Amino acid sequence: MPSMGKNILVAVLLIIIFFVFSLPGCRNISIDELTDSTGEENGKEAEISQAEKAGESTDTPPEKNNEENKEPEDNNIDSEILRGFEDIIENTDSYPGIILEYIEENIEDASSGTADHMIKRFEDIQKKYIDTYTDGLFEMDIQKTLLESGVNEITIDDISDINMDDKTGLLEEVLSGGYKLVQLEGSFYPFIDYSVLKKYDYILSTRFQDYLTIMAAESDNIYLKDAAIVISWQELSERLLRAESFLKAYPEQDTLTLEVSGKYLDYLDSYIYGKINTPSYDLNTKMIKDEILQSFNNIVSNNKDTLTADVISKVIKLLQDSDFEFTEGIFKARKDLFKIPIKGYSLDSEYMLTLKAGDIYYQSAYSGSGYIKLTDGSYTEEYEVETSARLKITLSDHLAVGDLNRDGVNDIVLILISSPGGSGTFFDLHFVLNGYSDIYDYSNVFLGDRIQPKNLSVEASKVFLNMIVHDEGDPLCCPTKDVLKSYVIFEDQVAELNSNIGTLQEYDRENISVLVDDLIIDIILKDYPIEFDLESGELIYVEYITDNIDGANMLYYIEPAIR
Repeated sequence: MPSMGKNILVAVLLIIIFFVFSLPGCRNISIDELTDSTGEENGKEAEISQAEKAGESTDTPPEKNNEENKEPEDNNIDSEILRGFEDIIENTDSYPGIILEYIEENIEDASSGTADHMIKRFEDIQKKYIDTYTDGLFEMDIQKTLLESGVNEITIDDISDINMDDKTGLLEEVLSGGYKLVQLEGSFYPFIDYSVLKKYDYILSTRFQDYLTIMAAESDNIYLKDAAIVISWQELSERLLRAESFLKAYPEQDTLTLEVSGKYLDYLDSYIYGKINTPSYDLNTKMIKDEILQSFNNIVSNNKDTLTADVISKVIKLLQDSDFEFTEGIFKARKDLFKIPIKGYSLDSEYMLTLKAGDIYYQSAYSGSGYIKLTDGSYTEEYEVETSARLKITLSDHLAVGDLNRDGVNDIVLILISSPGGSGTFFDLHFVLNGYSDIYDYSNVFLGDRIQPKNLSVEASKVFLNMIVHDEGDPLCCPTKDVLKSYVIFEDQVAELNSNIGTLQEYDRENISVLVDDLIIDIILKDYPIEFDLESGELIYVEYITDNIDGANMLYYIEPAIR
């Protein structure tokens, strides 16, 4: 009997289990699915994105649940989509419109990681085409017709309303590539229309959604036109804070950080100082405008945990000290003000400065215009005369980061390699300074033809370059002389250092005498950098710049003969 009772009990339990799992809506749940529904990476429903905090809508279409990752069986689909995407990019006939068409046809089936990758690559390609399309819009005599349309912005939806014979197809190609045309100073220029990309943000990662929110706000309503701020200071403050929110929420650094930090620093500069045609102060009285002062106070009161509030509170203190007049001192304070977010968010890191350096303007003696703009670290220029030769300039791997002008933020020194099309390959050392809201090419030094750089470094604001140059009798192909050069920015110019020119004879706090090649040179110190041992009063070293020698200023270290 006991065994029979046990059998009956087992049977009853089996019937109950069968009944429970037969109920509607009940199914087996795998460990992978439990991870997807509760894990940090895929719990998107529980996240509040930075865009949502800034007041943006985060509603997602019902057909897509804003997933970070697709199920494992989708990996093959992702691989197939990526292969097709790369094939199109590698096709030299593929312009942005063709690539965008591929994205629109396939992005719905992609995981968020693949979608992020395609959108970012596409944005990079759009940037590369901007100069080409800008030149085309001027060369094809399209500007006159565009101006006659009577509108200030043109998108793909407006193309049918423009009365023109687009024989080359250029206008349609530009607009179908995710651009919009914006009229600035009497001409139309192509801008990336981020609203075209933002319509897919429900497929993208949260970070990419927040990025597109920032970029689309600007492309939908460009804040600066004809050197004037054309949005309210309130809207400018919201964009400023949204950009900082991104930098704070996502400390990792990549090209998204580069774009957002550029927007942030630009907005901050405009928010504090205004622009030429819309300064933040009255041009006649130099007094800060009331509405802007009120906006300053609001930012400080309502955003105490931001670096923006820290900066603006210091601006307010400067204004209070000057009875709210925008004095020269407030402009000179820009360096110290911008140092707060630059250092706070590591915007002067080697990674960030290297990224920036690959996409700015440089002085160049080899270009017909006297300057060039690198794109992804390279530049090509066709010569006006018919020839197969062309100018090619590239950013070398030799670069170094440090505070070159002693202002408290990092700058970058680098080497550009220029090949004008003949046998020569010329090397130039460029000093690129941090302008706070951007970086710029300050000065450059010609290094030679077909030299071999070995090492470039920055120590205590001084640049050291080890390279192989041509010794007497060396063929141009094969330099053999190992040299170490050192440079410094001194009295607003780049000078070469030489530490072995003479022996110190006499000195006091105002003057020194130096023996150089049997000649006594008297130097009045004044503002020359000098260092004394405070305990003994002994002179440690002095820096002295000579007159111009062979077109180059030489800066010398003059050291005591006996320490």
